[in-house]
Amino acid sequence: MIHVLRPGLFTTIQDLGRYGYQRFGLSVSGAMDRWALVVGNRLLGNPRPGRPEWKSPIQGPKLPVPTRRLSPRLSPGAEIFPPPQ
Repeated sequence: MIHVLRPGLFTTIQDLGRYGYQRFGLSVSGAMDRWALVVGNRLLGNPRPGRPEWKSPIQGPKLPVPTRRLSPRLSPGAEIFPPPQ
């Protein structure tokens, strides 16, 4: 279970989508950058390439980090801008 101390602005959980339900009027949805989702999961050692991921486009959530073990974090395709001068 993940304990969220503060949700991030527009934070979502995304996966590769759900196929086979279009005939019922449901879109596939899923991550827009499928390649980054699959590669990110492989780099983290996840056995399934489509495991869900957190997307935080503006401000990330505040989550407690266990002191015994740090979880690896990866941000494929992240755009990092220098602060304005």
